Amino acid sequence: MAIAVIMLLGAGSLQIYNNYENSKVEKDAEEVVAKIEEIYIKQIKQQQEENTQQNEIDEPKETVEIEGYNYIGLLSIPSLDNLTLPVINECSDKNLKKSICRYNGTAEKGNLVIGGHNYRYSFGRLSKLNVGSIVYFKNMEGKTYKYKCTEVLTLSPQDVYELQTGNWDLTLFTCTYDNRNRLTLRFEQI
Repeated sequence: MAIAVIMLLGAGSLQIYNNYENSKVEKDAEEVVAKIEEIYIKQIKQQQEENTQQNEIDEPKETVEIEGYNYIGLLSIPSLDNLTLPVINECSDKNLKKSICRYNGTAEKGNLVIGGHNYRYSFGRLSKLNVGSIVYFKNMEGKTYKYKCTEVLTLSPQDVYELQTGNWDLTLFTCTYDNRNRLTLRFEQI
């Protein structure tokens, strides 16, 4: 009986911690998305002013630093209640606790790989997407790429090569709920 009570308390504590982490990620992501949207608006205004003054556009930024994190753009998933997440440039344990991260590649080269934790407000609902689902990536230049899901598969953590290679324009991945494998979605640009 005592073991059952201890297990219940442990499970309850873990649930409280996970809820706290998810709430923090959600709040942080919403704040960063708003800041990135402000940057897009400023860039457009600046480009318009420069165009009228000199008919030239400065090279846009590839990344933008916000609160110590370098972001490459926004990923939007309309079928998940219009979920929009900022994408951090480099993947690390610290960065993954903040938001989703570029694991490899670029949208411009057509080989972008983005990973994220399976927090509810991060990639926790990726399993609800299926072949045909549409997602958008908007880089810091303001260019939007539209993608359609062509494959949903599960890879082992050791399949790093397979995760990064292939004929896909975009790959999204997260841990499965048992943390043993990686739910992986492949997309082609449309």
